[in-house]
Amino acid sequence: MPRVKKAQLLTATRWEGTKGTCAKDEFLASVGADASDVPCPSVQQELQRMKSFHSLKQKLREWCTGGPGYPSMAFERWWHSAICRSESSEPLLPVSSAADSTLAADLQGVGFAAAEAQQIARRLASTSAAHAENLRKLKPKPAEVSCVEGDEVSLSCGGVSARLSKPAYRKLQQLFRLHGKAKPGFDQCALVTALRYQSLGGVGFQLALPPPAFSVLKEEFGVQAGGVKFAAGKRWTTRGVQRPRRIALGAFPWDAEGNAKADRAYDALSRAYPEAAKNGQFMGDDCSKNTVMSRFERLGSFLGSDVALLIVEKDPILLLGDTSMQEASFRYLRSLEEKSEEGLALDAVTKNPRLLTVPEFEYQRTKPTLASLAQAATAIDFLRPLGEVGLAVVIFGSFILLLLILRPLIYGVGGGQSLVGSITGAIPPIPKPWEIAESYGINLASLVAIIPIYQVVSAVRNQVSR
Repeated sequence: MPRVKKAQLLTATRWEGTKGTCAKDEFLASVGADASDVPCPSVQQELQRMKSFHSLKQKLREWCTGGPGYPSMAFERWWHSAICRSESSEPLLPVSSAADSTLAADLQGVGFAAAEAQQIARRLASTSAAHAENLRKLKPKPAEVSCVEGDEVSLSCGGVSARLSKPAYRKLQQLFRLHGKAKPGFDQCALVTALRYQSLGGVGFQLALPPPAFSVLKEEFGVQAGGVKFAAGKRWTTRGVQRPRRIALGAFPWDAEGNAKADRAYDALSRAYPEAAKNGQFMGDDCSKNTVMSRFERLGSFLGSDVALLIVEKDPILLLGDTSMQEASFRYLRSLEEKSEEGLALDAVTKNPRLLTVPEFEYQRTKPTLASLAQAATAIDFLRPLGEVGLAVVIFGSFILLLLILRPLIYGVGGGQSLVGSITGAIPPIPKPWEIAESYGINLASLVAIIPIYQVVSAVRNQVSR
């Protein structure tokens, strides 16, 4: 039976429908979306919050290592459960030190004993509460946010940075003019927003629907507006009233366009490591599709989704590693940039993605220059069309060729004189300094005898002067 298109939309909300559109203030009051009175955290506070949040995720994985397994989406499910029970104003770190029943049940579901599951859940909760308390005591410090506009907008402050697409940046500016405060300033608020979404960039935190789903909701059910956390995901008219979103905005790697990129990244991994993709395990670590896509989103949060897809298609092995370690390595490489080298670290990583697989402490130990890494990356990228085997053959062949050339130059062949020796042998030897002195009748031994005589005379002179 053919679908009959509705003649008019049903009234699904109290702020927009067949009776028209209400005022902006009434709309915001209806949905509780007016957050203009909420103070913006400092960049320092948000960075510390992000580090604490990621450390909690790592701790949970460490505590599950060696046990029956890691429950799927365990951290995300724990966070949703704990943050909903929290009555604190802290937006990201649960403050209750009580063991969460959801996490305990998930752990028991994969084989942990009840007592052990309760202990892990209690440790995670108390660790989160301690982080939240330390963050509460942290006093904000004034900081200046640098904004660089190119193909994307780069915001940076105190060694931390985030990239936004231009449409998202402009949309945030418009929303800030409508609802924001003059202090601490738009760029700082935008950077804090981006950092918050870097924290919540993993699979399990994003509950977005693709554009076709929104079309069905609008046409079949009369849904006129959707509530989202991220301001750049909203669409506003000149009257300041929210309108339904018709197309997906490519702002961050976890939107509709980003999901397609994440699928392409997973396909690249599947082609390079079919067994790992099939089994969902690589060297004992989880590499299920959800985990791989989460890692890709994390890469996109500090590299940009386009660059992340480019380097993953070059070297899919990045999706099998620790993205937090890769982010630390990238930050170290960026710290090596001089003012005249801005963007060189990203360019080097784009050409040689395996620079991210080198731990930060190894870079600190060997202390390579960014210029040398960039030159090597350019050479590797030039030879990349040959494939991994071809690249190895070229490197090994160059080494053999170098030996064949250097050996006759320096050491000679078959016991004969080297090329360098034949050239230097024709040059007359330079006389030694003492030979020159003796040719002028100067005996160095007599000069040596003068030294103790001088010391004796000096000692006698000192005694007489006293």
